[in-house]
Amino acid sequence: MTHVKAMLIDENILIIGSTNFDYISYSVEQELFAVITNQEIIDDFKRRIIEIDLQKSRKFNGEIKYRSGLLHYLILKMLGAICTFPTKVIG
Repeated sequence: MTHVKAMLIDENILIIGSTNFDYISYSVEQELFAVITNQEIIDDFKRRIIEIDLQKSRKFNGEIKYRSGLLHYLILKMLGAICTFPTKVIG
């Protein structure tokens, strides 16, 4: 198992490496990442990683249920806010 991070942008730019996507990782820490624009590599990444992850995931309908404890509820609430924040800023 690896601890790699990846970001696929507009289906044609893949950023992948050990770096976190934050200021410290880009400016202070010695991390490594690559920007890939080769469509064959990107398609392979989508097939081997993204499609498999999507098959294992479930769609989030926006409803948060209080059934697994307070901590679980708070984490889901926070993730919901984080995921919708960019659309509120951009839109």
